[in-house]
Amino acid sequence: PNAVQLLKIALKDRSGEVRLYAASALIKIEAKINEKLQVTIKRAKTQGTWTAYAELGDLYRVFAETNLSGKNLSRHYLVRSSEAYRQSLDMHTDQPDIIVQYGKCLVALGQYEKARRLAAHAAQTWPANMELVFLQNEIYFMMGEMSEIQERFRKLDKKDLDPEKAKIYDFWVDAESAV
Repeated sequence: PNAVQLLKIALKDRSGEVRLYAASALIKIEAKINEKLQVTIKRAKTQGTWTAYAELGDLYRVFAETNLSGKNLSRHYLVRSSEAYRQSLDMHTDQPDIIVQYGKCLVALGQYEKARRLAAHAAQTWPANMELVFLQNEIYFMMGEMSEIQERFRKLDKKDLDPEKAKIYDFWVDAESAV
């Protein structure tokens, strides 16, 4: 997604060569993703396995996040991604990573209440899963329920977090002590 955004900026460069290179690269990226999508769709339909649907969900999500085809198509691919993740979870429920990705799709689609129910149920099953805690907190942030965020962060041990997540943790812990 970051590379695509840089290439889109390059489309407005003064140099015609830069614009041509950027356009060519974007076309190639979109063609590669579409090609991989077609193969993965076919595999999901023929194999019908939870892993094939999880992979399909990942590809749809990546395509949506690149925003190659505009906002409306990105939303369409997010919907398709969430459907593929749901199909994968219907076949095999023991996939906390896929639940997190499904939840992120729901958040991106503005389906906060559905995402909240999904994350709350998953957090009961995997209470120590840090990604689920961060997903729940993202949902609560989007819903404006800040006190819920602080409550969940109190349950975490900062030393278990990667540096990026530790910064987020520090922000919320500091916000709580400032109040």
